[in-house]
Amino acid sequence: MAFGLPEYYQRLGGTVHIGERDLTTGTLAATGLTFLGDASELTFETSQEFVEHMEHQSGDGKKDVKIPRMTTINGNLILDNTGSQNFKTFIRGTLATDTGASVSAEAHTAPAAGSSFLLTKPIVNAVTSITSDPTGTTFVAGDDYVVDGRLIYVPEGSAMAGDPILVNYTSGDSTEASFFGENFKEYYLFFQGYNTINKKRVSLDFYKVSFDAASLGNLLGDEIIQMTCPFEALFEPLQSTAGNLAGYGNYVLAD
Repeated sequence: MAFGLPEYYQRLGGTVHIGERDLTTGTLAATGLTFLGDASELTFETSQEFVEHMEHQSGDGKKDVKIPRMTTINGNLILDNTGSQNFKTFIRGTLATDTGASVSAEAHTAPAAGSSFLLTKPIVNAVTSITSDPTGTTFVAGDDYVVDGRLIYVPEGSAMAGDPILVNYTSGDSTEASFFGENFKEYYLFFQGYNTINKKRVSLDFYKVSFDAASLGNLLGDEIIQMTCPFEALFEPLQSTAGNLAGYGNYVLAD
């Protein structure tokens, strides 16, 4: 492995593929690779933390032990000509689509004056009515509640405050990305191309990659011309004898 190369050796351009990791071997799963896009630039840098010990028997306080504690690889990938079909592979988590519909009698607990609550559907086109439950009193928009997308605000003096309510509304089509939580994904990443400085061929494997999906969340669309994708290559020092399960990857530079 040659991850300690100077930065000018790590300015790469080529093609990028990613795939699921085989949790037994730590390498590429049998499902294979998905083409993600052409990379106009891939850069990464390493940083390392050490545990050091100072001996004082000599009276000089010399450092006698320096043990690597953690190595971190942070990278940045600029993809050209990718699209939403490939983007979904990138998400740390899952994508969920929701078809617009009319929602009837969605129940909510009694709101307090000066508070807000959220409707269930992510895209709300229009709130048709809000009534009390079970008396059926219809509340007045603008006086008893204010609609802001899926958020319903209950102003001071609202007749709705303190009553359980039922909301009728229409929702729109949506795609929702779940970035965090238990759907966390780690990927096998394969790059092949050229060092754009010296034009030498380069092949790069990262065994265990996590993408910074929070920075990618505003890029969903029908076609993405260019996207910047920060990532981190993960390492498990407690599994240092587990081969690819713990290691970062391989960097091959053509002679």
